[in-house]
Amino acid sequence: MAEFALDNKLKTLLTSLLLSFFTTIISCCYSSAAEVFWVSDPVKPGETAQVNGTDFERVSNVEVRRLDDNPDTATASTLFKTAQIIAKTENSLSFVLPNDFTPGIFDVKLKASNAYIAAFKLNAPDVYWPQGDRGNGIASPGGWLRVSGRNIAFSPKSTVKLKSQEGREITLNARDVDQWSASFPVPSNVSGSYTVSLWNGLGDKSTWTPFGTLVVAAPPATPPTTFNLYSNQPEKPNFDDAPRLNAAMQGLQKKGGGRLLLRAGVYHLNGPLTIPDGVSLVGEGPELTTLNWNDMDVPPDALVSGDKNVGLENLTINAQRHFHVIRFGVLDFERAPTGENILVKNVVVRAFAFGGRATMEDVIKRKQQMEDHFPGGAIGLFLGGKNIVVEGCDVLSSMRSFVLQRPRGAVVTGNAFRNGLGWYSLTQPDGVLFENNYLTSADLLGSGGGIAANAGFSARNVLMRGNKFDYMFGGDREAMTTDGPGGFYHGKLQDVKADSARLSDSNGYGWFEKKDWRGALLFVVNGRGLGLVAHVTSRDSDKIKLDRPLENIIDESSEVTVVQAQENELFVDNSFTDTGGVQAFGTSYKSIFFENKTLRSGGFSSTGLNYKHLQPVFYIQYLNNTLSAPIINKQSGIEINGNQFDGNTATLVKGIVIRNNRLMSGSSLRIVGLSTADRPSIRSVLIENNEIKNTDIGTIVRNGVEDVVIRGTVTENVKIPSRVN
Repeated sequence: MAEFALDNKLKTLLTSLLLSFFTTIISCCYSSAAEVFWVSDPVKPGETAQVNGTDFERVSNVEVRRLDDNPDTATASTLFKTAQIIAKTENSLSFVLPNDFTPGIFDVKLKASNAYIAAFKLNAPDVYWPQGDRGNGIASPGGWLRVSGRNIAFSPKSTVKLKSQEGREITLNARDVDQWSASFPVPSNVSGSYTVSLWNGLGDKSTWTPFGTLVVAAPPATPPTTFNLYSNQPEKPNFDDAPRLNAAMQGLQKKGGGRLLLRAGVYHLNGPLTIPDGVSLVGEGPELTTLNWNDMDVPPDALVSGDKNVGLENLTINAQRHFHVIRFGVLDFERAPTGENILVKNVVVRAFAFGGRATMEDVIKRKQQMEDHFPGGAIGLFLGGKNIVVEGCDVLSSMRSFVLQRPRGAVVTGNAFRNGLGWYSLTQPDGVLFENNYLTSADLLGSGGGIAANAGFSARNVLMRGNKFDYMFGGDREAMTTDGPGGFYHGKLQDVKADSARLSDSNGYGWFEKKDWRGALLFVVNGRGLGLVAHVTSRDSDKIKLDRPLENIIDESSEVTVVQAQENELFVDNSFTDTGGVQAFGTSYKSIFFENKTLRSGGFSSTGLNYKHLQPVFYIQYLNNTLSAPIINKQSGIEINGNQFDGNTATLVKGIVIRNNRLMSGSSLRIVGLSTADRPSIRSVLIENNEIKNTDIGTIVRNGVEDVVIRGTVTENVKIPSRVN
């Protein structure tokens, strides 16, 4: 027994010494670690990965291994291969993923001399946002969960796992395999609150990615009451059906809500319709039920309005002079929307104030009347709030076809939007699925539109997919742009703690000093930590709190800008014909342009600039897009601009990937710093495996650009393949 006890003591001592030894070795190996801010996936074997962070000038080796594809076990293989480093600076590193791997998820380790200084994964899920059939983070039993971001679903085995507080686990299988946005049906017998994680079909158990909470709850019960109303078909042209329609809807509300079913016919109206909470106004079909507003010198603010739990379905609206046509859940651009659970489905709108024999004087007068009534003019669909669905509609408006104001969890699908003398806008969105819509101009002076981050509010989490944009000739011809001038702060920080810092420059405040800064983005644009991006979680006077640590990453040399975000925007498989450009304008962060097509259009661009505040563009990828034929009087292509301005030495654009694009005629790749070598405005650009045909100059890199990697470009019938100056 004594001998046995002694052996145990020796084993314990040896174990302790070995643990101490390996702890010391590990501590030594990962001391003075580098920080990784962003990596440019998805990336395939043979392609280049760009890594942005700090202290990369020390990297001597990059080691890579492919993970096994099993969500329940760790990878058995420990074999790492050395990847070729092709460029490095203090803040960025580019290496080629070994060509003899098969596509998958990869462990990557960065080594400096004999010590590992950083580790990360390539092609693991990066979830931008979850959205359910009832809005952001909310699904119904038997409904769906949509997960959007990068590397979401690579195989039919892609899985979402729900876990309750009691430890119950539920598995959801992908209905669609898609690397940007995949749908997962929710079983009809599931309810409650769950933490959620995703496995994208590749990699081992270490690649499970948690992304918050999903609430599964049934929607409010639909009131069973239906009132039927019939058209009077009056002979008097000014007959007004509005009073009896409004009275019927008020009667429904008193009974707890329900549907007012308008039977086939034409309903003539002089005044507005107000849909009460809990009531839907439904026709028998757009070809059968028509609401016809008589022409009015001074139309109502909105022809149809409502707030919460309202619906408008299966009918046509005709109007001549008008202001807003349909306004649900929102009053203006200043006050927060109050709308919730809004449905507009199978509605045709034909609102045209300039018809008939209107003279040019009439047109100017009526346009001015609409602009005087509301900033920017009249809107066809003016909707705001939570859980908005617009489906199968066809909307023509004299000015703007639609504005969604601060939508939180919106689905806009299968619609036609026709702008008059105006533009469309997703204003300050957070969670919008905008798919398979047709957007055009109903007037040669009509323009496009885009995603707006105005008045200090951010825009984030938007998927624009499968949409068709065409015939936009007015204004700047912007088929799709991200926009919003101003910002919160530009300067240095002091008293940097784990998750907080103080603003050190009292002259650095921007337009929105008095606004709520929550959700704004802090970009490190100069000095140590260049490339770091963090979210502001709160502000108290000159103290801000952030969602990631800055301590030991930035120092007194670091310069920051705090701005409203244009964040996590996905533009996938859209087409643009006879339009202007598609732009990731100032404050864009982590956006993707994938498999879009242009014809006689301006192409794609990212621009960092001083837009009434220093607005940078970080981490944008242009992948697999096709450009054909140039736009009128303007060069087409993919263009990265850093509009350096007087007195500025900060970086305006960082972390751009332009890969696998096809520029078929009259187009070029242009990287334009608009500055000098000692004040570069653009850093860390990867141009890889692009095909350029039938143009004068293939790739142009102008002054003010630092750290550009160009490889694998194929040209045909190009006079000057590349020009760097």
